[in-house]
Amino acid sequence: MARRIKLIAVDMDGTCLDNRHRVPERNLWALEQAVKAGILVVPATGRALRGCPLAIRRLPGLRYAITSNGARLTDVQSGETIRECLIPWRQAEDFLTQLERYRVWVCAHMDGACIDESIVPFIHRRLFYHGDFKGSRFVPSLPRLIRREKRGVEKFQIFFQNRAACQAAHELMERQPDFDFAFSSRWYAEITDKKASKGQALAELCDYLGLDRSEIMAVGDSENDLSMFRVAGRSVAMANAADRIRRAAGEVTGANTGAGLAEAVMRVVREES
Repeated sequence: MARRIKLIAVDMDGTCLDNRHRVPERNLWALEQAVKAGILVVPATGRALRGCPLAIRRLPGLRYAITSNGARLTDVQSGETIRECLIPWRQAEDFLTQLERYRVWVCAHMDGACIDESIVPFIHRRLFYHGDFKGSRFVPSLPRLIRREKRGVEKFQIFFQNRAACQAAHELMERQPDFDFAFSSRWYAEITDKKASKGQALAELCDYLGLDRSEIMAVGDSENDLSMFRVAGRSVAMANAADRIRRAAGEVTGANTGAGLAEAVMRVVREES
């Protein structure tokens, strides 16, 4: 007999959120039903903790969050960091100093906050993400901030302003053996420490809670969700995910524009009841 699902790890953008970066009411209601059924709901996102959607942060019973693509695992009720996997500050400063010669916009996730040194993405987040990024900051120089505070970095977000910058920065990133980088689009890349992943954070949370991996369900739509699929006993891809992601999952649900997450969650809730 299959084990009861006790934890659902949920990606945010492209999964829980629609294309306007909002949480559909059906998704929110389904997650609330899961919590009422005794299932832990864990957001697993590329966002920093203080950029996680407000509707999710206010979800009754929310206890744990995997953020910055797995670089941080937090007990959100106590504020305790259960796991962090950071880019060391010296490596982060050196990388950014080399990157300065190219036409890029850079954001760093540090201590759960999103910190921009470029005004355009900073304003974009403030205008189009419905108050989710009120905890974000703007600084004139990230290398100077990192050097002064000597703090490691959870994740870098790199926005390329032209093709030449994209190619040159790509070559620079490939010379960083301790970094893991993923191009989510032609003009955007995410960089974390090699040991950081959503899947590793989810595995450590399972061990921390004493859960068997067969008791875990993961839902996602992107490359950075594949590591969760390999950990969870039950994996669900969104219909809007790429073919490779859908093939890697055990199930496929509806698209994020049609509250496909709610369908997947309610299947589990009904099975458990």
